[in-house]
Amino acid sequence: MKTVHIVIVMEPIAKARPRLGKYGVFTPTRTRKAEAFLKLHFNKYSPSDKPCSVDITFGCSHKNKSLWQAPKPTRPDLDNLVKTVLDAANGCLFFDDSQVFSLTARKVYAETGKIEITLTFDE
Repeated sequence: MKTVHIVIVMEPIAKARPRLGKYGVFTPTRTRKAEAFLKLHFNKYSPSDKPCSVDITFGCSHKNKSLWQAPKPTRPDLDNLVKTVLDAANGCLFFDDSQVFSLTARKVYAETGKIEITLTFDE
């Protein structure tokens, strides 16, 4: 088994719904920029065709030290945070996010915004 651990310092951004504009459907700018920033960090890895399990911890910045590492039960929604990461990882960490057979995700308060990702590939 091969394990890859990645830590990215950024405030987690949820995947926004596609919008219908004057010229058709588009992805909101904030989502596009977040995915592009994640891809910059993922591009140094070569994609694997093996099934993988993914563990993601989203650290959302908060000034109150007593809350650090406590669960964050408010917005953004966890499933939309995960979508941003997995969509950005397509073609960089794995060929398609359909290769993910196990997913664990959590959202906690932290000193600074960060995303910790651990991928375990079956060999």
